[in-house]
Amino acid sequence: MCSETKAPRPALIWVWLLAWLPALGWMLSAVGQLNRVGYAIGLVVAVILTGLLWRPGFAATGWGCWPWKRLRRRFGRPLPFCFLVTVALGLVGGLLYAPNNYDALSYRTPRSLHWLAAGHWHWIETVHERLNTRASGFEWATTPLLAFTHSDRLFFLLSFGSFLLLPGLTFAWLRRMGVGGRAAWNWMWVFAGGYCFALQAGGIQNDLYGVTLVLAALVFARRASMGGSWLDLATSVLSAALSTNAKSSNLPLLLPWAVAIWPAGRGCLRRPLATALVLVVAALGSLLPVAVLNQRHCGDWSGASIEPLAKQISQRAYAPAYVVHNAALLVIQNLAPPVFPFAGPWNAAVQHVLPERWLALLDVAAEEGRSSYRLRELPGDEHTGLGLGVTALLLVQLALRRRPDDAPAPQPWSMRLLRWSPWFSLLVYSAIAAIQTTSRIAAPYYALLLPTLLPRGSRSDITRRAWWPRLALLAYASTFLLMVLSPSRPLWPAVRVLGALQERFHHPLIARALTVYQVYGDRAELLSALVKRLDHPDDTIGFIAQNSLETSLWKPFGTRRVVHLLPQDDAAAVRARGAQAIVVPVVEMEGMTGLSITDWSRRIGAELVVEAELRTTASHEPARWALFRLKPL
Repeated sequence: MCSETKAPRPALIWVWLLAWLPALGWMLSAVGQLNRVGYAIGLVVAVILTGLLWRPGFAATGWGCWPWKRLRRRFGRPLPFCFLVTVALGLVGGLLYAPNNYDALSYRTPRSLHWLAAGHWHWIETVHERLNTRASGFEWATTPLLAFTHSDRLFFLLSFGSFLLLPGLTFAWLRRMGVGGRAAWNWMWVFAGGYCFALQAGGIQNDLYGVTLVLAALVFARRASMGGSWLDLATSVLSAALSTNAKSSNLPLLLPWAVAIWPAGRGCLRRPLATALVLVVAALGSLLPVAVLNQRHCGDWSGASIEPLAKQISQRAYAPAYVVHNAALLVIQNLAPPVFPFAGPWNAAVQHVLPERWLALLDVAAEEGRSSYRLRELPGDEHTGLGLGVTALLLVQLALRRRPDDAPAPQPWSMRLLRWSPWFSLLVYSAIAAIQTTSRIAAPYYALLLPTLLPRGSRSDITRRAWWPRLALLAYASTFLLMVLSPSRPLWPAVRVLGALQERFHHPLIARALTVYQVYGDRAELLSALVKRLDHPDDTIGFIAQNSLETSLWKPFGTRRVVHLLPQDDAAAVRARGAQAIVVPVVEMEGMTGLSITDWSRRIGAELVVEAELRTTASHEPARWALFRLKPL
């Protein structure tokens, strides 16, 4: 972020690129050309349009505001250097390890694979509803990478790029909300060291992707409202639209964005044709197309009506209880230490301390039921928030905060409304659903809440205290520890070391840790071991499972196709879908069909090739999976 008078060009380019990709995806789908050639033509068109539109002064900025000498001086200081180390750890982890995030392997990457295989977006007939109903922004951004490289190894670049932009956007937001320059500078580096941001920098979780878009939407909205250009207004609109398609849980954050953008609304009249075009691209990049398709196919814009779990954890009658539940989750998960060997005793104690009436309510209306407050020995990128270090610093800031006598004059009512509206948005989200990983899902909210927690004047600025740098470095040290030990992307020989320790000491805690690392290490290729037993590797694989790691069935990408089958399909229906072999979880399949696996295979005319015990998560026991080959009719 060069200067408050200049547009942040990296963020601007990032938003416009991400806005073009979903619009291009929907347009290529409309003509049946969602493939490598279609994307190549679309990206060339984008470059040409950019060259035609990019006039001198179109964005008053230049790379010259980042001279290398200044960069070396800046990153030689402790906090920027810590951020640089975090960037390096995230990059190394992303390059070394194949993506192993459960949700991504279960439905986000598979839906892109299905679209590319068909040459267009389509509603997938499946028992796994999330393949169709969930927001698609991250998928549209990664589909071109999949089309050109036939690999998911570079998907982490989407999160990595978002992480690089996080400090600058945080600083711009804090300054425009009246936070002092020194406090904003210190907190932009410390905030980026939050566990949920640092851990996701090398992975393919989609929360960090949404955080950057939300911040960009507010920063450019404030620029547009303070006399900025039409480009600021357009970029804010695009970024806000994209944030809704990153995760639907970001929808309540449209309230502070609307407050911020309202004064700049007249800017739309300056260039009506260009504004109309931007609104079309924004609509295609937003949650709107998915919401319309959900309404058409399942009678509900969110798709929750066909998801049993979604219906269970989003009951309006429990809205007050959800607020209390989510508040407890935010406190517990954000204060969890990076390493918690006493997770077992904690989890047991929670079950005894909480009233049975409350636990029974959680069993009925919350994800994970009475186990919602369970903590893990090592929090991963799926279930962590800001983390103990950053949260503790914020609590210290609040505890030592005094009335800022040297603060500027009182802000106008519109600014006060903008400062406090994110709290209302968080309250709205908290009343809607009881998802167990609240601290991670709330990641886009944290940055918008910061201005209400930090001082506007210098008297209450704890970054001026002599002990502040030590606490800030200690917070980063806990982040480094978690990034090195992270089961998703360990930067140490975890399985080898733990295996040797277990052989010598036979301790249950070591055994548990070894299991966790092994499960994460095997997850990316879990089901591919089954299909390797086929005589013809390029066979079309039928798949029936409600929430399992489908991505590994497609590997190596580009050599085989996976089609979803339904439990009620008979022999003719299975063959009509093109399946030549079928992979199923045995117990789950027996529950869906009401038949033994032997009777079901006989009904569709299939013979067993191999069975295997596979473990998809460390918290569940291994499940029996089976590969069948279809017999000729």
